[in-house]
Amino acid sequence: EAYVAILHNAIAWLAATGVTVFASSGDDGASCYMGPTGVNYPASDPLVTAVGGTSLDLVGPQETAWSGSGGGLSLFPRPAYQAAHLPSATTRAVPDIAADADPNTGFDAVHDFGAGLEIDTLGGTSLASPVSAALLTAELASRGLTNGGVGDIHSALYSAPATSFRDIVSGGNGYPAGVGYDMVTGLGAPNWHALVDQLVQAPVVAAPAVTRSRTIPVSVSTPGHQSFVSWATGYGTPPACTNDAGKPTTPAPVTVASDGVYTVWAQGYLGYQRCLTGVTTVAVDGAAPAVSVAAKASSATGKRVKYSWAVSDKTSGLGSVAVSVLRNGKTIWSGKPVGSGSVTLNGQLGSSYQLVVTATDKAGNRTTAKKTLAVPYDDKSFTLSTGWSRVHSHAAFGGTLVKSAKTGATARIKAYGSSFALLTTTCATCGIVSVFVDGKHVRDISLYSKTSKPQVAVSPAAYAQAKARTIVLVVKGKKAAKSKGVVLNVDGLVAR
Repeated sequence: EAYVAILHNAIAWLAATGVTVFASSGDDGASCYMGPTGVNYPASDPLVTAVGGTSLDLVGPQETAWSGSGGGLSLFPRPAYQAAHLPSATTRAVPDIAADADPNTGFDAVHDFGAGLEIDTLGGTSLASPVSAALLTAELASRGLTNGGVGDIHSALYSAPATSFRDIVSGGNGYPAGVGYDMVTGLGAPNWHALVDQLVQAPVVAAPAVTRSRTIPVSVSTPGHQSFVSWATGYGTPPACTNDAGKPTTPAPVTVASDGVYTVWAQGYLGYQRCLTGVTTVAVDGAAPAVSVAAKASSATGKRVKYSWAVSDKTSGLGSVAVSVLRNGKTIWSGKPVGSGSVTLNGQLGSSYQLVVTATDKAGNRTTAKKTLAVPYDDKSFTLSTGWSRVHSHAAFGGTLVKSAKTGATARIKAYGSSFALLTTTCATCGIVSVFVDGKHVRDISLYSKTSKPQVAVSPAAYAQAKARTIVLVVKGKKAAKSKGVVLNVDGLVAR
């Protein structure tokens, strides 16, 4: 027992440093060194991969259990990894796996003891054990893993799909071979390529795909057979495995310095300089989307209004866009386009239109932009007294305007809004207009300019609240000092 305890401690230390220990199960079948029924040590150690034997006929081809394959129940308590395969057993069963061990089907060895070359066929589980170790090593090396084994592999073996083994179902060693686990060939002859897929399966890293926070929470899920003692996390290119000492036992959050798209990694340490790395991609986006909006009358009469918008997000990408067009505060059109776009709608003279665009990116940042456009009333919307004449002009809103130089001539309109602007043409012969709102004189405005300027907006009045108001324009019959006349041009009225 002292020998077993010393050797078990040594095997445990080896497994902790990443060494995978194989041992032959023996060549005496169900007997222990040709004695009573039992199993050999160290193959029976729960940390040792016990290798039994098969007879491999490549001509058949056929593989059966080799009668000499050591197997049976040990004195060690049944390990957790065998519980599902041996529910009624109370102690560790041997072997775990099997490989060709029959001297009749084993390897040919050439040697020279001085009397010439001789060829012997080697066999026994002492062949099957190093062959299994070599096949695992070769498969690991093909993946670039050349710094040793992967420690104790029992959990991976016993949790692997049945397709990871060739199940040996005929033959026996005192115990019969059968479907599934048996105490002749264990789980069967391994498909090391499939098993190494299980052994080196990287942890799955979970982190938000997009986030506004520059501190990224990281969590992992791992195969049940893997036991990680510590974790390292970061972003960018993962480093080589180092010492596992001092690292946290759970993945720590990752903090980045700026917005951007990052490769976030988590390294799970199985031991000293032994780790498996999982990665994921995270977009860190604390900036709101860019939104620009525009609205303009697309015809001289203003009866067609074009609204356009441009939206973009450089980091996480757009999540949603909502667009509305309001007329005098009421929605007349809405949509949810996937990005930038435009829409053209019929306008009404004297109405105020507002384009509202809200863009939300995938990180949840939101930007709302608005653009207001007032479609003026044209000159035809006014009620005119005598003394006015209508003039056609391509420079005028709607193609016409009315003008008068008759003192006291009036142009009347009822408009809804909180601010009003007279749309006029200023000129060298233009005079002064008197503005009345709801019967009250508001102000007099000189419309003189050295040169003629069409569609000039002058603001006679503004109020805190919007309501319907009656506006009367009166030709005052007076002019500024430099003016050569008293003409009043009425092209329209802008109400907001």
